[in-house]
Parts: sequence; structure tokens; C-alpha cells
Amino acid sequence: MTAEIAILNRNAVALAADSAVTVGNRRVWNNANKLFSLSPVNDIGIMIYGSGEFLGWSWETIIKTFRQKNGDQVFPTVSECGEDFLNYLKSDAFGNNTFNEEEMSFNSLFFEILESIKEEFEEKPKETEFSDFLSKKISDSSKLEKLDVDIIEWLEFEKRLFSQIEIITKKILKAPQSDNVMKHVLDLLFIVYSSKVRSKSATGFVISGFGSKQFSPELIDYTLDGKIGEFLRVWKNTEVNLNVNPGAQIVPFAQTDMIQLFMEGISGTNLFFIYNTLVRVLKDKSNQTEEEINKLLGDFLDEVKTFQQEKMISPVMNVISTLPKEEMAAMAEALVEITSLRRKVDSPLETVGGPTDVAVISKGDGLIWIKRKHYFDINLNHDFLQRKKLI
Repeated sequence: MTAEIAILNRNAVALAADSAVTVGNRRVWNNANKLFSLSPVNDIGIMIYGSGEFLGWSWETIIKTFRQKNGDQVFPTVSECGEDFLNYLKSDAFGNNTFNEEEMSFNSLFFEILESIKEEFEEKPKETEFSDFLSKKISDSSKLEKLDVDIIEWLEFEKRLFSQIEIITKKILKAPQSDNVMKHVLDLLFIVYSSKVRSKSATGFVISGFGSKQFSPELIDYTLDGKIGEFLRVWKNTEVNLNVNPGAQIVPFAQTDMIQLFMEGISGTNLFFIYNTLVRVLKDKSNQTEEEINKLLGDFLDEVKTFQQEKMISPVMNVISTLPKEEMAAMAEALVEITSLRRKVDSPLETVGGPTDVAVISKGDGLIWIKRKHYFDINLNHDFLQRKKLI
């Protein structure tokens, strides 16, 4: 897990990321690099959250080889830089090694779906019962939001992944393994695979800064969750372009609860608890109809949102729109540190922690490091900057 944040106004974008990386279920290392310059000749940076690898390669390696590949290429917009980065991920630059990393990149997604099916049955179901259940699951899953990219064809999906899915299905499901059942399982997994469903091994990456033709920053947040050939299972989560919609934005990623608390005065978890408590109390103590109760709750949420916007969010955003670069960096760092402090006291694992890397990107100056950790002492490696001028 991690905590990252981007703060944007018309003059700059401040990016901050913690250094914690969780290994297994019991160990956390506080030395991960999650914030990078995406291109030395462009005013653009990238932050990584979620899985630290893609097809077995670290994101640090992928990003630095992307920089080397592009050399002096200048991107007119951040969007075009993002598309070029996706095309690099689609390429065969990383190959498909003997461990079949492309096929394996979907394991987490398939495991999670099949485990959720397994939990529905205490005992081994009959084939008819299981087929009916899968049919309903397929129907429900068809309502999921579809990927906004061309998906791999069903026949190619079956060809590349059938053997892997068959092995996983037999391992997880205590259910009939007939051809009919396997057909239903394949159909279900294909629908989920074609939709915006994030597995635990997905990676989020945030590309932000200024293209050569942009005078205000742009930010795009992607989720990437698997690859087959030239097909990337990828989609956009957030797009902010202050060239089109001037103003200011605070955009948190990964663990966002404390940043939401800072901005809105209450976390989503607490608001959800209050809402459910009101539902229970009104239904138990009130003589009003369900329709009247729903209207009261709707009015309550509307008033809360209006109060939050007027008294909490708008004053902060008005200040951020005029903040100088130094203050934007300090604010970004503080919001990550608040989350880190909270995780120290409310979680058995400090899933946010370690040094906070902070960078500010502005037009012309490009990416300027405010705080950056090194695994080595730069004073003992005087030739480093000469050898690696693009890093």
C-alpha cells in the first residue's frame, strides 16, 4: 500500500509519495521509489502505486528504459506522453520469458473471482445448480463498466489462457469440472477481464506535468492490470487538465482517507457509519414510510455536501489556486505524512511510511526535487551525474 498526492494549480503541480512497500502479509520495507522523472527533456513526472512490478520487471527499470528509448523526444501534451508510455508497455521490449509472465499477469484477477465463487458454496454443488449460479453471475457481471480500449478477442483469450484457467479452477473450485461448467467459467472470466475490475496485483500510475504546448499542468491516472501480446488491460481513472478547466485540484491516490478527512472534515468511513445509523434509527423509531425516510436521508446528505463544499473544500481550493510552488510542495508532503502518522497508530502494518519524496513541476523549470532519498551517498559517487546525465 501507499499514499500519494498531486496538488495542481495553473502554475505548477506538486507530487509527493511515501516509500513503504508491503512484502507478503507481514513485512514492510521503507525504501521503495515511487516518484520519477518520466522524461529528462519534458516537464513531466510519473508516480506508481499498487504492484511494484509488471511482467516480473520493476517499474523503476521500465521507466528508466523508457527514458533512454525516447532520448530527446519532446511531447506536445501530457496525454501524448502517456499514450507513448502505454505503447512502450504494449511492445515486446520486455519479451515473454520462460515463466509465461503475460499469462501469469492475470492470475490474481482470476484467483479473486474464483475464490469469491467458492465462498458461495459450503459443499460441492450439483452441476445443474452450479451452472445456474454461473449463468446468473455472468448476467450480473455483464453490467460492469467495460474497458475503453479494444479488448482481445474471445478466441484469443481462450487460446492463451484456457490451460491456466483450467488449472486454477480445479485448484480452487470444489465443483463439477464438466465442459459445460468450464464454458461458463471462461465466459464469466472473459466478461470480468473485459471490464474495469481491479485485482490486488494491479498497478496505478499517475502521469502529470506540462507538454511543450501546454501552459498549465495536466494529470492522468491509469490502472494497468495484465497484458497479452499487444493488448493491455488498462483504463483511465482520473483526468485533470487545467489548460481546459482552469483552477486548482487536489488528487489523492491509494490510501486517501486522511486526505479526505482534511478536505471534507469527515472520512468516507465515518460518513457511511452515520448514514447507516440514521437509516436504522429512523426505521426503528419513526412512523414514516420508507419513501419519506429515503427523502429525509437524501436531504441530509445534500445538506452535508453543501456544507462541506462551502465551509471546507472551497476555502482550501481558493488558497491552493494561488499557492507558490514552495508551499504546494510543503502541503503535498504534509498530507502524505498525516496518512503515515495515522497508519503508525491504527494498523498492525505501517503500510504508509518511510521518507516522503517530493517534486514540483513547473513550465520551463521542469521537475525539481524538493526531497529525494538515495540508496547511496552522492558525495561518494562524484561520477554518477556524469555517467547518468538523463537520470
